[in-house]
Amino acid sequence: MSEVSNNPAYDRWQEARKQWDNIITNVQILDRHLYAFLDERAEKKRILSHLVAFAHLHCAFLNGDNVRADIVDWIDDDLASVLVANRNPADVVLCTVVDQVGALAKEGALNGFGQRTISKFLSLSELAHAANERIFTTSMPFVFSLLIHLTIYLYCGLLSFILIGPTHWLATLFAAVGAYIFWACRPSQMSWNGRFMLHS
Repeated sequence: MSEVSNNPAYDRWQEARKQWDNIITNVQILDRHLYAFLDERAEKKRILSHLVAFAHLHCAFLNGDNVRADIVDWIDDDLASVLVANRNPADVVLCTVVDQVGALAKEGALNGFGQRTISKFLSLSELAHAANERIFTTSMPFVFSLLIHLTIYLYCGLLSFILIGPTHWLATLFAAVGAYIFWACRPSQMSWNGRFMLHS
């Protein structure tokens, strides 16, 4: 029963970690593609700085942290203030990167193949961000959690009566140990079902 209770929470945490890995990988791949397809060093640096800020802001969005002090090293102070004040700053900064790539393509600084390749990995980053948003804003079904807890309480309550015949006075001790096992697993479930504790 403890496994049934903890598995969905752990699956949510594990999926969020995988999506976070995807974001970091996509940013690294975009770094290589930008240096391969863009000649203007200033534009490369500006886009990469925004991508690093995106990773920080995505992490902050999920953990509820304030990373303004971290992103001002990559983007200007005014933009950092605007982003941090936004409800979904990671999405805003990613849209800014898309606009920058589109502008470079219109200016002819980025060819069609480079634009398609960079857009592909920007889309993958957006998909990973949206997946973690879904996990973060969607809790486990209340009915499922309620049934699990009611079953656990009923089991622990009846355990002492079931064991009282063969174990006599030790029945209470065994019931207490069983209840403690379920209770000890509860913090892990709450941790997996709560903050993701990602680090940028």
